[in-house]
Amino acid sequence: MILIIANVGVFMLQLLFSTVSLQWSPQMINIFSDEQLGHTAALPWYYPASDKFTKLFWLYPPDTLGHLWLWQFFTYMFLHSTTDPWHLIFNMLGLWMFGSEVERVLGSRRFLTLYFTAGIFAGICCCIFTPWTPILGASGAIFAIEVAFAMYFPNSTVILYFFPMKAKYLVMIFAGITIFNCIVPKTGNIAHFAHLGGLVYGFLFVRYSYRVETYLKKWQNTPA
Repeated sequence: MILIIANVGVFMLQLLFSTVSLQWSPQMINIFSDEQLGHTAALPWYYPASDKFTKLFWLYPPDTLGHLWLWQFFTYMFLHSTTDPWHLIFNMLGLWMFGSEVERVLGSRRFLTLYFTAGIFAGICCCIFTPWTPILGASGAIFAIEVAFAMYFPNSTVILYFFPMKAKYLVMIFAGITIFNCIVPKTGNIAHFAHLGGLVYGFLFVRYSYRVETYLKKWQNTPA
């Protein structure tokens, strides 16, 4: 699938452009187990610096809206965490598992429309609810694809951590976890509002897109 190739290709570019910088940890870590000594030290740790390539194409609301870097609504979907390859792997696995079947139902054009508009909608949700947090990844679009799959094939069996379950129940579980994490925010680097935006948009697209297209066609064919 062309989307998988594109995501992997961009990930390779991220690795190419990323740099590694040595920084001092802000945490003071106790060197000795003997509490009476009380010696502490700041231990060095490595992290990949946010390179110019990533900063140019991720979605960072102050740049996206403040500087009108509106392309970020589109490009952030192709970027993934270079420190956690599972971010890319799980997204591409979901795209491969669910996307091929959804594409057969919708056709390539409407499938790509769902994918990209869901990603844009997920980005808008993040701009509204987490306006100071940069985001990257295709998770919002993937969640929309998963919802579409569950609506078209609700009784299909999928495997979650070696346990088989119907697709409709899998999406219900994902939705419940996502809503909980949005209501009870936790520290971490997961864009839960992007996931929620993808879930909502996927449902609305499957439910109403045909009606909207039919209405537009009728409107276009109405004589002036």
